[in-house]
Amino acid sequence: MFVELDESVRENVSIDDDSKNQVKDKGNILIRLKNGRHKYISNNFLNMKNNNLSVGQLLEKGYVFT
Repeated sequence: MFVELDESVRENVSIDDDSKNQVKDKGNILIRLKNGRHKYISNNFLNMKNNNLSVGQLLEKGYVFT
């Protein structure tokens, strides 16, 4: 899903249970919206443990969940 990926990133981030999770890379994901248009979600972390997007990161970027 990443269209751009910076493989030099090595960071530890906090997750909702206050534990730390190591991320290996950071990049941009291209998604398709309901209306058929496409949009980038930028500066997303990729980690080897989980395959998910951070809801907190998306809320900070102005996304709305319904």
